[in-house]
Amino acid sequence: MSALTKLVYTIASSIAIVYVATTLFSFFGIGFEVYGIYVLFMVGMAILYSMLPEETGLLFSRKS
Repeated sequence: MSALTKLVYTIASSIAIVYVATTLFSFFGIGFEVYGIYVLFMVGMAILYSMLPEETGLLFSRKS
């Protein structure tokens, strides 16, 4: 999967998660100020996961 496709899927799923969470918490009468930071943190982590490379360099591996 290309990086652009992965990013588009991540953004689309993040929009869906924000919409569902907002609707669900609104139904229960919970304000965005209570749960918003957690939803935004998860969206940020998902975007970083889709943008960062899958393979990293040898910076943290032990040298033989």
